[in-house]
Amino acid sequence: MCIFDQSFYSKSYNKLTILNYRYDMKWWQKIAEQKSTTIYNLKLSVIEEAISEMDANTKKRRISSLKQLSKWYLREGFPNLNIET
Repeated sequence: MCIFDQSFYSKSYNKLTILNYRYDMKWWQKIAEQKSTTIYNLKLSVIEEAISEMDANTKKRRISSLKQLSKWYLREGFPNLNIET
């Protein structure tokens, strides 16, 4: 089961939103695998490089999916969430 099944259904997001976030997470997973890491450990430079050629709306959605995942990590008590500034 995808984490977005749990966290998004409880917030009453529509099915299309959930499908888009699932798609985005699969995309981020591929990016992470290319860098021999996990989504949890993606560096800011990798994220910036991955979205650099996208249009503004796609960038916003891809970043939003990571933001939602980060919130889920924090709620679930993942202690080592890397937040770069």
